[in-house]
Amino acid sequence: MLSAERFDIWLYPSLVYCLLSVLLGAAALAAVWFADLSLLLQAGLSLALVLTLLEAAGRDGVRWAPQSVVRLAAVDGHYRLWCRDGSVHDVTLRPPVYVLPWLVILQLRSRQGRRFHVPIFSDAAAVDAFRRLRVFLRLANHSGEE
Repeated sequence: MLSAERFDIWLYPSLVYCLLSVLLGAAALAAVWFADLSLLLQAGLSLALVLTLLEAAGRDGVRWAPQSVVRLAAVDGHYRLWCRDGSVHDVTLRPPVYVLPWLVILQLRSRQGRRFHVPIFSDAAAVDAFRRLRVFLRLANHSGEE
């Protein structure tokens, strides 16, 4: 459901996010291994890159990590998000908000100060819900103020 003051969107695993992560990760690994660095430094940087890639893909790509955002909703300017671990957070939409035809990036902050950066590719939500979210965000005031 969506009106000028309301939306509710469920987030699913994103193949696009995972593929882009793999491509960018492979490029970064290639850069590390082609650089004139010691073998120990190359191995350390490679391990850090792989672990970072796995963490990001688990959180925002396949959404299996406990802190993965799986649902977002807004009612009358109040935003709420649900994480895979069952936690629910009342959040404020903060600038910048990026709205593209194939990607939405939200910056959210909970009342406890926790920050959520939520990339939503077009394949991570129902087609209608993604379109409505884009329209909602374009019409909404994203000043970040309550």
